[in-house]
Amino acid sequence: MADDVVEEVAQQDRYWTEPNPGDTRALTDLALAESPVASHTLAGVELPAPVIATRMLRFDRIVVVHRRAGAHLTGSPQERAKTLTLRQHFRARATTHVNGARTVLYVRDR
Repeated sequence: MADDVVEEVAQQDRYWTEPNPGDTRALTDLALAESPVASHTLAGVELPAPVIATRMLRFDRIVVVHRRAGAHLTGSPQERAKTLTLRQHFRARATTHVNGARTVLYVRDR
């Protein structure tokens, strides 16, 4: 099994993990093409949607940071690819609520 990875369904949700990067240092952000530092942006630059979906299928477990309940997504191609891939190939196994965000462990269906 590959190492666990982290992803944010909405790119802006990366803000939840940035204040304490040590909390996620053992996780790989599978959607990120360029870090916030390298891209000179607040949330970094994400890979194209098809690449994200393909990368997701390489892993057995994905830790996903979701917006608080009721928050709306922007509907970007990346968000749609992440949501669809999770829905079709993974199942939520554990959920934790922290400071208004939801962290969900998804496990791949086999």
